[in-house]
Amino acid sequence: MVLAIGLFTPLSLAACVFYVIHHIVVKSSLFLVGGVAALLNGTDHLDRMGNLWRVTPWVGGLFLVQALSLAGLPPLSGFWGKYAIFVAGLEQGTYVLVGAAVVASLLTLVSMLKIWNSAFWLEAEGRPVRVRDRRWVRQSAVVTVMAAVSLGIGFGAEGVFRVAQEAARQALDQPGYVRVVTEWPGKAAGARR
Repeated sequence: MVLAIGLFTPLSLAACVFYVIHHIVVKSSLFLVGGVAALLNGTDHLDRMGNLWRVTPWVGGLFLVQALSLAGLPPLSGFWGKYAIFVAGLEQGTYVLVGAAVVASLLTLVSMLKIWNSAFWLEAEGRPVRVRDRRWVRQSAVVTVMAAVSLGIGFGAEGVFRVAQEAARQALDQPGYVRVVTEWPGKAAGARR
């Protein structure tokens, strides 16, 4: 997102808005599914987690989809924002910065897979999964809705990107901003108080 703002082109700002929309949904759902995993294992320490895939594969699938989206794998929502940022960066000739962003995406993928492997895939003796505490079911339902929204952003990227382009256009319209602020009716009422 910082790279997109730094490029400061209509495409990069639209990509940044798109990526912010994606990031709000994906990061929130990853935190929530992390809470579900902690509830199920009774801890949030990765070195004491495991066995979740065997008992609750749906939760593991939710985490994996969101983790891959965060890393920017196609056709998930994170891919489209990163792709547009990379295109804007390449158009500006900032090859080193785009390369650094690609490396950051790969490192994100590695870290997300490490978390997924430790919490979900690892089968270890003596690491209980507490499915009797049914709170995880309701929490997983919320994560499922958020994952569906994330998938909708990814598969409906064109419509979301049009909204992001309009937001970027308005952000770059300085005369329009000045006009709206100076003509705002509440401004005159607030000045009289």
